[in-house]
Amino acid sequence: MSCPTATTRRERMWPPAHGQRSALAAIVHASCGASSQPSTEPALPRAQIIVHVVEARDLKPTDEENMTADPVVVATLTFPSSVIPARQNTPRKTNTLNPVWDYTMIFRQSNILESEAQVAVLSLMVKDSNWTERDTAIGQFDFNLSKIYGRKNHEYFQQWCALMDPTGDSHEAQGYLRVNVTVLVNKARAAPHSSVRSLISARRYTSALFLNRTRWRRT
Repeated sequence: MSCPTATTRRERMWPPAHGQRSALAAIVHASCGASSQPSTEPALPRAQIIVHVVEARDLKPTDEENMTADPVVVATLTFPSSVIPARQNTPRKTNTLNPVWDYTMIFRQSNILESEAQVAVLSLMVKDSNWTERDTAIGQFDFNLSKIYGRKNHEYFQQWCALMDPTGDSHEAQGYLRVNVTVLVNKARAAPHSSVRSLISARRYTSALFLNRTRWRRT
């Protein structure tokens, strides 16, 4: 599928249409820490952010001796009022630079304010998981929730994302992550996708989101 050029590691803001903005008010803070001040902004009761992590490829090795890594994907959902961001993670894979997870994480939110939903961020970070020492960040990509909601079916489907160095020391991709990310409000359901379409999407030429540019990779 086609993919917009990213101007930063975090996606460019793209406010949805007026009708979508009212629905998008459903993405803020039950589990993320709500403000104690009452608000007159509209807020819908329920929202789900569904993150399906499919696989990663060409990850930068963190084990210099064996030239491999033990990758895990940490998904962090952050709102401006968040005291503690919501986090979930995939299982740990060992000794691989091309892990396959096929793992789904679901963030359930309620009473979401429109002003918060407009700037909410979903960060996907791939880390090298270590048992005896601190995890090492490999690369990260950030999604803006309003951008996801503004897309057809409110989703990115079979999207390859370039993982960038979160420290900013390198402007080269640290690997590539394939994900499906969907934002559902109230009783909305995820769009159905056939296995055939998923296979075609996985094998065709796909664009990877880069810092300041879009490059093409054969998958």
